[in-house]
Amino acid sequence: NKEFEVYYQPQISTKTEKMEGAEALVRWNKAENRIFPNEFIPIFEKNYFIIKLDEYVFEKVCENIQEMKTQFKDIPKISVNISKESLVDRNFLEKYEKIMKKYDIMPEEIELEITEGSTVNNDIDIQKILNKIKQKRFSIAIDDFGTGYSSLNMLEMMPIDTLKIDKSFIDRIDINEEKAILIEVIMFISKKLNLKTVAEGVETIEQVNYLKRWNCDLIQGYVYQKPLRFEELKKYIKGDKI
Repeated sequence: NKEFEVYYQPQISTKTEKMEGAEALVRWNKAENRIFPNEFIPIFEKNYFIIKLDEYVFEKVCENIQEMKTQFKDIPKISVNISKESLVDRNFLEKYEKIMKKYDIMPEEIELEITEGSTVNNDIDIQKILNKIKQKRFSIAIDDFGTGYSSLNMLEMMPIDTLKIDKSFIDRIDINEEKAILIEVIMFISKKLNLKTVAEGVETIEQVNYLKRWNCDLIQGYVYQKPLRFEELKKYIKGDKI
């Protein structure tokens, strides 16, 4: 019924203060009520409707990228979440390629984002899947990094491009910077492995300054911008006030 709507949260460069990317987020706008992912995603994961929702969001993103390309010279790379249930589907990449062909989208314009928990899923050969994704020229981000159980050895072996630091680590900065030491460790490891870093859920200038000090690449959070509807995103790219 087209009740699901894709929002985009800008990712801002710590060096240029400009938007370099955006994460696609889904909201369920049912009648007058907005239902957030933490309410419906767990249910959809259990009944496997999440696979259908993943495809729906991916197609909306491709459609929106196509429109942005007709209006702007430079557009942000869009990160799209892929559930572990979709990764189990052997044909998911082929489905996505058909969607991209329909809208004339290149893999380099999209980053596929998987949770750290998906990397230790016994139902899939994550190494094989990620290698296949890389062969298709997508970049790969690991979401919620630091909250799961992936080993450093696996991190070194996986063909990933980006680490997204979970909000739970970012929140510690305001409590006591010494409590945020794991962020420094993550930054050190990521730089050694030539990985881009994105801090999620950043809400204060103090957090921004701390992350800049430790050379985090991109910041995503309300301190810069809330998730935007597509029409709002286009205004944001233009430089209009939202």
